[in-house]
Amino acid sequence: MLVFNNPNIAYRPICKCGTNTMYDALSKLFYNAAELEGLPPTDVRNKLDEDFGIKRPIQKIDLTKYFVFAIIRNPWSRLVSAHKELLRMHPWGNTTIDPKWLNCLPFKETYNLMSGSFEFTDFVDYVINIEPNEKRDGLKSSPYWIKQAEVLDITHINYNLLAKIETIDDYTSRMQQEGNIKLPKKLSKLHASEPYEYKSYYTTKMVDLVGQHYEDDVRLGDYEF
Repeated sequence: MLVFNNPNIAYRPICKCGTNTMYDALSKLFYNAAELEGLPPTDVRNKLDEDFGIKRPIQKIDLTKYFVFAIIRNPWSRLVSAHKELLRMHPWGNTTIDPKWLNCLPFKETYNLMSGSFEFTDFVDYVINIEPNEKRDGLKSSPYWIKQAEVLDITHINYNLLAKIETIDDYTSRMQQEGNIKLPKKLSKLHASEPYEYKSYYTTKMVDLVGQHYEDDVRLGDYEF
């Protein structure tokens, strides 16, 4: 979680839910142009994490005086985006991301467990049926497809706003009024993929399976397929 003062805001990032977009917007609020000049998005993100990221358990932070928010996403759409992320990392987890920091199975192990078949149907089977049985020593699901409700931990953290990524620009005025977060009316969307129709990836059976697996996420945003 990123916790800022003046204004007092706390942002809980969730992978595949507009994190790059929000990091970009927040960086322009808390750094001047000279501090950001020449920095690629990854370095800007690392800088924010280093300066404002909270390392201790979130449950121990007093957030009563903060505007606490997160961005959520339709779980069916997010899973397709996660699959695209997995393919982007292929072959064999060739990535600078440290699995120890992510606290999940390394990408190479994920590929091996999928037996070399990377179709979306195989990926759904992996997420729902295989990965849960392979997690060990406190490992979690990959942050790219972990349940949003698990990341948010809403039983311990009170959120002032859960904004839907699908209509994020509709929430900027509320963020400004309630959280004093001075955002542009229309956010610049970073790392956006080429347009695609997530529904085309699903069979009827898969719709139900994913909906059941992410039922808490469905309820969070009152989402429908």
